[in-house]
Amino acid sequence: MNLFDRPWNFNGLNRILKAPALLLVLIMVWPLQGKAGTQTIEVPMTLDYDMLDSLAVKAAFTGPQKKAVLLADKDGCRRISVSDPCFCESDGALILDMRIRVRYGISIGSFCLFPVSFDGYLVTRNEPVIDPET
Repeated sequence: MNLFDRPWNFNGLNRILKAPALLLVLIMVWPLQGKAGTQTIEVPMTLDYDMLDSLAVKAAFTGPQKKAVLLADKDGCRRISVSDPCFCESDGALILDMRIRVRYGISIGSFCLFPVSFDGYLVTRNEPVIDPET
């Protein structure tokens, strides 16, 4: 008779193991009872601002002298461009500082009526967050 052909009887062993197995399952499940809660945690992160500058220039400020043209009319009456991006930190916020040049007027034919120009700096304050969807 082969070892695997022999009928095995585990009835006595089953009764002995049932009580400790049930106790083990109860011990494992007991802490899981109750309400589940959520908790906000803060994870400190370090951002390399020189790298952000470099990535921004490579991705968006591709023109000469680190410039991006946001709006450009074919006759030049309306034009918005930004340049020289600079990232820094202030009170936990990400600050983007860049130069902005705006020329805006009413284009009639080849004339630009009432052009208004602005040359200054735009500073944005951003709160970095991690999006769970991405």
